[in-house]
Amino acid sequence: YSGSAGFRAKCGSDMGFVTAAHVAPTVNASCSFNGAVCGTVKKIASTTAGDASFIAVNTDVFFPTVYTAWTKTKLEKNYVAHSCLQRLTAVAEGTSTGKAINALVEFTNGSLNLDIGGSVKNITNLVYALYLNQNVRNEHGDSGCIVYMQGLINGQSVNNYVGGALCGSALGSENKYF
Repeated sequence: YSGSAGFRAKCGSDMGFVTAAHVAPTVNASCSFNGAVCGTVKKIASTTAGDASFIAVNTDVFFPTVYTAWTKTKLEKNYVAHSCLQRLTAVAEGTSTGKAINALVEFTNGSLNLDIGGSVKNITNLVYALYLNQNVRNEHGDSGCIVYMQGLINGQSVNNYVGGALCGSALGSENKYF
């Protein structure tokens, strides 16, 4: 499996990050970054309502930060509630594309069939976003990457708030899902 680190998180006393469950579908499996083992899959939420895995990291080798990999954008500690995402700009920064890719959130009740560890599951409550530049799209290997938000909710900025982790893009589609 290949994919991207999503956002920094804690699970109990473990420091780590969230990625897509279809990237890290097996509990206790090792995860590598640039050829070095950086952590272990501790928890998976691969239900119909989610596609996420928590990776506990060895902080001697890898330490998740509040900065994105490519644009060095500092992420806020806050997140945007699922119900408030519509009409915001979603920005994804994945390992394969190596840059920020913007999309406008169209609706928040999407679904997609995903192969998670050899079992196909219909994931619901996904956010659908339309790419703002149709010539630049996320690629294989971007799954699980950070998605952060840009825009205003009731006049308040939500710039750089966590939106989630990238679930994927439908091949040949104008949409990405998270």
